[in-house]
Amino acid sequence: HLLVDEFQDVSPLQHRLLELWTGPEADLCVVGDPAQTIHSFAGARASYLTGFALAHRQATILHLDRDYRSSPQVVAVANRLLRPRGSGLEAVRLRAMGREGPEPTFAGHDSEADEAKGVADWLAEQHAAGIAYPELAVLYRIHAQSPAYEAALSRAGIPFTIRGSEGFFDRAEVKQALLRLRSPAAETPDEGLADAVRGVLGGLGWS
Repeated sequence: HLLVDEFQDVSPLQHRLLELWTGPEADLCVVGDPAQTIHSFAGARASYLTGFALAHRQATILHLDRDYRSSPQVVAVANRLLRPRGSGLEAVRLRAMGREGPEPTFAGHDSEADEAKGVADWLAEQHAAGIAYPELAVLYRIHAQSPAYEAALSRAGIPFTIRGSEGFFDRAEVKQALLRLRSPAAETPDEGLADAVRGVLGGLGWS
């Protein structure tokens, strides 16, 4: 029995290897979503997923389209975003199982710092309206976004806790770099800031 998850990201080479493994008699189960194909740059083809039923005539298709984590308002936005736009792929249409919630709002910003400040300002407004800070959360995609939010929240005097990883400024290598950066700043006032920082971080093995 073989199970392949994230089947929308299978490349031709991986697909051929799977064919060699399975042969004509294997019990094969694949799971995927063509809207989540992210490895096209490495040759991934969602068509292996969307054409699976044609290649395997006896296959049973199960549609996992119930969303238990989001409100109907959030699911409605997701469905609008997932509509195919000339891709030829049939998008999954989610069905909301969660309770009603507020309509999502959107805000655009010119830079990462502006976005973090905008989020900090919004949190402060929610707190002023009576919502306790522990009831508020900021979700971001990758840990590299954390420093901008940490800096903006600190400047705004908003208490926060990092979940899932230690704070950027709490990391040992960051503390070491900041400590080493203090003395060159005073010793070489005429040197360009970027060159001074590169020199110090380069000496620590960082780029």
